Amino acid sequence: MTGVGVLNLYLLDAAQRAEVGAAAALLARKPVNDQTPYPYYATYHIAHAAFQAGEPVWPAVWRATTDRLLALQVQADGGWPMSRSTEEPGRVYSTAMAVLTLSVPNRLMPVYQR
Repeated sequence: MTGVGVLNLYLLDAAQRAEVGAAAALLARKPVNDQTPYPYYATYHIAHAAFQAGEPVWPAVWRATTDRLLALQVQADGGWPMSRSTEEPGRVYSTAMAVLTLSVPNRLMPVYQR
């Protein structure tokens, strides 16, 4: 949920708050892993938060994110496997979230454009 909180603070123009820098740095130090609840949801929001944070958080998070997502993309149809979290729906969800996450640097959604 740190990623969601950091992203929302950036979107609300509250990036100057003292908590934002420390929380953004945490995103780079603690990448999504097999123990992360809701891994595709978390990856999506952490990538957006890191993008908004910029240097030095963005490069660290982006490297971990792309390495993880591309390693998971082993389905014959090019999609991603279901999440190990039973709260996240099936392969359509995981593939959609992975593609949306990988599109972060393209700034396709107006709310995320700088």
